[in-house]
Amino acid sequence: MKTLLSILLLAVAVMVFINVWSYADSSNIEDRNREQYGGDSSVVDITTPPETTEAEITTEKVVTEKEPTAYARAKLFFGGDINLDPEYSASERYINGDENIKNCFSTTILGLVRDADMFMVGNVFAFTDNADPIDKVYTFRTEKKHAQFLDDLGVDVVSLANNHSFDYSVAGYVDTVDALDDLGIVSVGAGFNVADAAKPYYANINGITVAFTAAMRSEKYIDTPEASATSAGVMKMYDIEAYANVIREAKANADFVIAYVHWGTENTITLEDEQIEGAKALIDAGADAVIGAHSHTVQPIEIYKGKPIFYSLGDMFSTEDNKESGLVRLIIDSNGNLEASFIPCESIGGYVDIASEDTSRALFGRLNESDTISLSNNGSIAEK
Repeated sequence: MKTLLSILLLAVAVMVFINVWSYADSSNIEDRNREQYGGDSSVVDITTPPETTEAEITTEKVVTEKEPTAYARAKLFFGGDINLDPEYSASERYINGDENIKNCFSTTILGLVRDADMFMVGNVFAFTDNADPIDKVYTFRTEKKHAQFLDDLGVDVVSLANNHSFDYSVAGYVDTVDALDDLGIVSVGAGFNVADAAKPYYANINGITVAFTAAMRSEKYIDTPEASATSAGVMKMYDIEAYANVIREAKANADFVIAYVHWGTENTITLEDEQIEGAKALIDAGADAVIGAHSHTVQPIEIYKGKPIFYSLGDMFSTEDNKESGLVRLIIDSNGNLEASFIPCESIGGYVDIASEDTSRALFGRLNESDTISLSNNGSIAEK
């Protein structure tokens, strides 16, 4: 009997030792990613990305329907601007690489964004085969068929509220919307009239209604048409009250409201007063998070009235220059709780991956200079 008991105790001890050793093993990718990104299963496996959970998308008001679970939550991801013009961007990596998205993004990045309930980026070019641009210095486009890039990346929603959506006139805008619609990708922030451009997009995720809205104020010299009662264009916020009214309407119909804004000065981390004042006005109007883009840089992060403001995420995919950028992950639950995280990214020669340790340390150090937020090593954001 004593011998049997001794054998059993020895077996238990061996099993405990194996489990402890496995957890401590630095080659254990799953555990290292849990530690790095806060224990979320969506960022665990960097060798095999999880299967994409694609939301059913139509053009109806509330379009994404998922069955409520015992723990109802919505996981949202946001990236900065994407530019696929082959003359100005790294899109040749995709176009000449058998149109394989893995030539442009690491498996880690793809695993993160494809596992989101909703993933939103800025679309700063036209999908059109028309080569007749408007009269301006920089105009961006790529062929309509390359809209597949966004679908391969797992994008659900794009903002067209920027200074390049009408680079190829209204005809180019129509081509862009058609290309996106064919793939079930929703666009906000531009339209055939102001009501269309202002219209929020509502997604119902596990019983949580999220409203996606977009607007811009990025032009020093106005080239892009502003949507009016009778003409196509983008939703602008030079008059903040017009966009604030959009936010108020969205808040009346949704549990959670996103304001995705295209603003600021290019190639600087210094904020304009209008960004600071505008972000606060949008939150006062009912926005639960403000996500910014346009500057080509990662700009400061703040918290105002308990709501996160990401002034600019930089370019998610653009030139072949080595650049830093970021992804935002927001997790909300049915009780209205919000968890916000910033995931540092880095583009090297046009290939986007999680930022290196040195780049992350420098970026986090700069972002932690904020008076209102602190970033943990895994990117979780807390209010100071």
